[in-house]
Amino acid sequence: AAQGDTNSTAVALQALAAAGDSSRNTAALAWLHTQQNADGGFPFQAPSAFGTASDADSDALVLEALAATGQAVSSWQVSGNSPLRNLLSMQDAGGGISTPSPDTFTTSQVPPALVGKALPISAPAAGVVLPTAGCPVASSALAAASPAPALPAAGHPAAPADSPGVVALTIAVLLVLASALALGVPRRQD
Repeated sequence: AAQGDTNSTAVALQALAAAGDSSRNTAALAWLHTQQNADGGFPFQAPSAFGTASDADSDALVLEALAATGQAVSSWQVSGNSPLRNLLSMQDAGGGISTPSPDTFTTSQVPPALVGKALPISAPAAGVVLPTAGCPVASSALAAASPAPALPAAGHPAAPADSPGVVALTIAVLLVLASALALGVPRRQD
């Protein structure tokens, strides 16, 4: 039989939740429980040629799936260790997150998990100011930025590629495609 992985399962759960489908939650969440390590985190896959240690990418994606399916992180503790606690333990002094060393890709996946949000993330409402305290790069970039372009009027045939609606739609489409692949395409058996 084909073997699943925590990342694909977590992304599929988020995509299904975004589409209003909870029909696979019970089986997928039960399977994720079987993959959880004693440190509270998740490996990519167990058993795996990559090893079975928990990793930040898997922890973040599973936490996002738990948010998408309405699971309390407190019910996912193993010996007092939660996926959130494990994920936080992977942050270095410079703020980067990953195993074994920080990288931009992993660090960028973590914020939704830390605040209990699932993908897709909606763009902030007009007039919402995102916090930048303690982040000199973000503070200086925002201070130097020109005003955001106005969104096209309703019924306008072409929205700019970076408009919040297009970004959210793109993320939703990617999540749906990932879930289709995760749930419908047979995996290669090694």
